[in-house]
Amino acid sequence: MRGERWIVLFLLLAASGLAWRDLHRPAIWFDEGWSGWVARMSLEEGLRKAAQDRHPPLRPLLDHMWIRIAGETEFALRWPSSAFALLALALTWRAYYRLRFEPPGGCIGMGAILLSSLWLEQTRQARMYTQAAFLALLSWWTMEDWLRRPGSWNRWGLWLLSSFTFLMTHYYTVFFLAVEMGLLLSYTRGWMRAKALLVLGLWGLGTGAWMAFGGISTGLFMPQSQDLADHPLQGIQTMGLALRSLMEAHAPGSSPPEVALMLSLWLIGMRPTGHAVASRWRWLTVGSLTIALIVMAGIRSNLLNFAPRHVLYVLPFMGIGVGRGIALLWRWSVRVRPAGARKALAYLGPLLPIALSVNRLQAALSQWDAAVKGVHAERDLVALLKKQAQEGDLLFTLRGHYGIRYYWAQSSLALPLIDGPQTMVTSDEIVSGWLSPPLSACTGERRLWLIAWQDDIVDPLALFPRWLLWNGFEEERDAVGGLRLYRYRISCPPQSPPAPALERPVDFAPGIRLRGVQIWPPHSQDRILRITTVWERTELIREPVKIFHHMHDRFGRLIAQEDVPLARGLYPIADWPTGTPIMLFAGIRLPSEMPPGLQQVAIGLYHPMTMARYPIRSPASGEDTIRVATVDIPALLGRWQRLPIPESLVWDDGIALIGAWLDPGPRLHPGEVLRVLTAWARTRPDAQEGSGPVVIFIHIWDEDGHLVAQDDHPLLEGRDPPFRWGPWESVWDRFELRIPKDLPAGPYRLVIGRYEWPALQRIHVHGRDHYPLTTVSVLP
Repeated sequence: MRGERWIVLFLLLAASGLAWRDLHRPAIWFDEGWSGWVARMSLEEGLRKAAQDRHPPLRPLLDHMWIRIAGETEFALRWPSSAFALLALALTWRAYYRLRFEPPGGCIGMGAILLSSLWLEQTRQARMYTQAAFLALLSWWTMEDWLRRPGSWNRWGLWLLSSFTFLMTHYYTVFFLAVEMGLLLSYTRGWMRAKALLVLGLWGLGTGAWMAFGGISTGLFMPQSQDLADHPLQGIQTMGLALRSLMEAHAPGSSPPEVALMLSLWLIGMRPTGHAVASRWRWLTVGSLTIALIVMAGIRSNLLNFAPRHVLYVLPFMGIGVGRGIALLWRWSVRVRPAGARKALAYLGPLLPIALSVNRLQAALSQWDAAVKGVHAERDLVALLKKQAQEGDLLFTLRGHYGIRYYWAQSSLALPLIDGPQTMVTSDEIVSGWLSPPLSACTGERRLWLIAWQDDIVDPLALFPRWLLWNGFEEERDAVGGLRLYRYRISCPPQSPPAPALERPVDFAPGIRLRGVQIWPPHSQDRILRITTVWERTELIREPVKIFHHMHDRFGRLIAQEDVPLARGLYPIADWPTGTPIMLFAGIRLPSEMPPGLQQVAIGLYHPMTMARYPIRSPASGEDTIRVATVDIPALLGRWQRLPIPESLVWDDGIALIGAWLDPGPRLHPGEVLRVLTAWARTRPDAQEGSGPVVIFIHIWDEDGHLVAQDDHPLLEGRDPPFRWGPWESVWDRFELRIPKDLPAGPYRLVIGRYEWPALQRIHVHGRDHYPLTTVSVLP
């Protein structure tokens, strides 16, 4: 033991060196930023914020006091986690010999913990997980102290204090405490059992008081990803995946023999001894991990409930088992060897575990070096903003990112920072509620920076991009690590985009109905073709579904696409309410050079793993694709201002105008060109080929009805006549009207109409031979 103390001291020094090596270098990420943000608040406000999230108050309370002593640097925020990790290592060594296990397994167990990549990672993070590991050991230690002297109220009080602080560190520690309480109730009788039950009641009272103070997040357990009644094996499969992720977190990249060796050593170390303390240690180790896996991954059947760090407190107990397994193997091998072999084994035996340890440690250090030298997304992104942002810009984070807030507060950026939603957004009204208030007072245009992180969770339907692109265009995008930075130019005051008009439904095979499509043109600055679709679930969906938005040239070649899940994150289509319309937005980024001729946009569904497309059930067509637009992309590019068009603007032959846009707008100077973009659709399926083409005319009239400017031509120059249009297809064409240089200033009427060629017979709309689009103003 005395010689082993020097080894323990060396391991603690090595652990401190590993923990504090470049501790300040990696950027503060989301969870660490949350810890720092809550710690900066007043005590009451910080505790309420912690309660509204999903964590009890002990670590926020500690951070609140600590940063007022040590400051708010990255090193200061992370130092408590390193300190708790060292305390846990020291207590692990003491606990090993309290179990009366064979030397030198105590220091070997410490070394096994140090070889865990997850442990090294958490010693360098401003979170509560190493604190929970230390308090788990302390709770077990004080429980055993009380069991040795059951009449001591002091020892009972120490166990009560340590176990309650453990519970108030992280809610998932309840699995460990449940096993601990079960062991106490099975090992105690009479008054001693009553005292244990009293502790259980005090746990409940303390937790209830905390929840009454600030409430508790309903997201403590995420919803199930599948209905277990329909998928009875789903829970077992998810548990298997959780167990695999646990092993990968501790030893990433390990070969199967390495994993098998570690598991074998642990199983050997769990060998019963007949000692009650060791028996309770085994139950705590296996029971707490098993219950956590069953509840978080099995019953809830969602891997988002389970992260390996949530059960990091079990690692010291498992490290004790691995240390004992190596010690037992050592003793057994020495006993069965002859005298000469024993001496050779004494010198050569340690070489194998040392070599494996060095290999594992090198792998962990390489990972850390890569993290230190790699991209530090939060810090780098704020530095980029500091260089490029201008006065009057807005900064919005989608999902509110507290790592960004940490560096934003340090950088003294003049940009107003708006923390976006943390919960799922499923309607344009919610998006408008976030973005309209900061933009409602501005006029003209304003730049808005959007930082996207885990937007598939908070914005699974891509409604934020829909709202922003409806009111402006995307100027730039950058990717920094796992973060994406977008810059939009928004027209003020902004408007919520309208929902697509409901059309004839199209039913796809997996029980999904397409109810509406809305397309609006790409801005010349961003070249993004915007598409909103409306879907609903008509049957039980048991398979993943993706929607493809494809653009083909005149030869059928794919030239652009955007494929998105239906829908993403925590809101898959299998969980949609039946019969409830859901809007989904997608933007097709167009290539810089488009091939000549017409392009067609098509939509369909497919299985993302098998890539098999889902066929259309109704209307029965034998196809798997809906053609939704025929366009000439170069004609669509501009800086368009949308004109209000009534939904019922249908000409007598069943052709409807469904959209109109102006570039540069309704205010012009003499000599300028007014561009008018129009979108058309067929409302009746019985359209027939006429005797001649139909010409669209767009005119500018003065107050007396005299023609000032005009552009008359068939849609797409007759290359796609209406009788060929599909039931969902829209056809887009642009008209250009040059304002005469000598035209007097004043208001003029912009009108649209259609006539047959060569008869020049106008087709009526709403009982008239033309429709007034808007009034344009010619400036002096």
